[in-house]
Amino acid sequence: LHYPLRRQRQMCIRDRYQRRVRGLFLFVLMGIFLFVLLAIIQHVHYSDAGINNLASKPIMGWTSWDLCAIKNSNIYGPLWLNSTNILTQSNALVAFQPFGYNYLNIDSFWANDPNHVVDEYGRYTVNTQRFPQGMQPIIDHVHNNKQKIGLYINPGLPKAAYNQNTPVKGSNTCRAKDIVLYPLREGNVFQNSYQLNYSNPCATLYVQSFADMFAEWGIDFLKIDAVSPGSWSLTPDCRPDIQAWAESLVKTDRPIWLELSWSLNVNYVDFWRKYANGWRIESDVDCYCSTLVSWASIYRLFNSALSFIPYGAPGGWNDFDALVVGNEDKLVGLNQYERQTAATLWAISNAQWYMGGDMTCYDDYGKKLLTNVEVIEVNQNGLPAKPLETDVGKNVQTWYGKNNDGSMKLAGFNLDSVTRDISVDFSEIGLMNGQLAQVRDLWNQRDVGNVSHVSVTLPSHASFLYKLTVIK
Repeated sequence: LHYPLRRQRQMCIRDRYQRRVRGLFLFVLMGIFLFVLLAIIQHVHYSDAGINNLASKPIMGWTSWDLCAIKNSNIYGPLWLNSTNILTQSNALVAFQPFGYNYLNIDSFWANDPNHVVDEYGRYTVNTQRFPQGMQPIIDHVHNNKQKIGLYINPGLPKAAYNQNTPVKGSNTCRAKDIVLYPLREGNVFQNSYQLNYSNPCATLYVQSFADMFAEWGIDFLKIDAVSPGSWSLTPDCRPDIQAWAESLVKTDRPIWLELSWSLNVNYVDFWRKYANGWRIESDVDCYCSTLVSWASIYRLFNSALSFIPYGAPGGWNDFDALVVGNEDKLVGLNQYERQTAATLWAISNAQWYMGGDMTCYDDYGKKLLTNVEVIEVNQNGLPAKPLETDVGKNVQTWYGKNNDGSMKLAGFNLDSVTRDISVDFSEIGLMNGQLAQVRDLWNQRDVGNVSHVSVTLPSHASFLYKLTVIK
């Protein structure tokens, strides 16, 4: 009598079981789908080359600013920037081109003060006291040396353009006073411009005319400085300027690298990544003293870099400012240990790799640092390294990451004022316990051996940089 009821109950149980199996299968399938989708998204994020198809790797070159920022020098300083000195640096850069250095970037002081002088369309003009024949002979010389050239601007409409109410090139009706926000607002933290009103299409037209001018000149790199949120301030919001410039540069059909400065706010890094090829993570590396930089300039980057580590990738890279390690210790402001440590941090972080200082008098040690092809290879491949979590904020730190060829990069830093020992078991950086790796000392260009750990004694402010190839 109870058989039909029991049979019905069994069928119900079976149906519930089958539904659960189907549900579990769909759940697993959905999980696999999401995992693959995430992998694709990450692949796109780390494989594109930015809005302008540049910056698949960190930039390599030289910048002028450090030689203008130094104080109490009979040779360098604010007046150093001129046509003769830039042509000389371009000629000196030729020796470094076989190693990948090809950008020569002219920083601030190339233009007249935008508070007072602009061209007939409200754009920057060349300071002819520094460049008597204008910028074109400089650009042509740099290009003839098979190099790329960069210039520098600030966001916003120059105040001189507003005061003169200059016309907007390409418009029969718009003038400078039509394209700013009212009430008037500072356009950047240097207070040399007013904010543009991009709800008026003529504001975009103005930026496009500026970008077209640079493209016609043959400019290959543009640094926009005093960008906020950043530059020690949340205001003014320069993001509309950055978007307008990025899109205008693309429309010129000339490949122009876009770099942002300084101390960009990490809370907006997705925006910086979308529109720029690099962003300065800190203030200037220069100490504005009687040397080019100081140890304090390097030391602070170990903490400043942490929040930006996930965002350096093809298309846009973290910018630590110039790598000022080429000249002798007394000019640079670092001893040889500190110069190597700076280069190690830049390399393992895949930071923009552009030199500072006077290339005409780099010493042998500086040349050795800057032309080490194995170290440059680390900088130009892979993604930024990170420190062991247990080392963050300490004076002895181990940083590690992956190279594109599947090998690993490993660096040790003694930031202390006394000699310290560093020991790293490779299980701490993701290898299996006891797993061996071929270890290559990149600075000394020698093989260490097949080991599962390393122990190094480092003098104060010294470092090491190893390449690990896992033995399977």
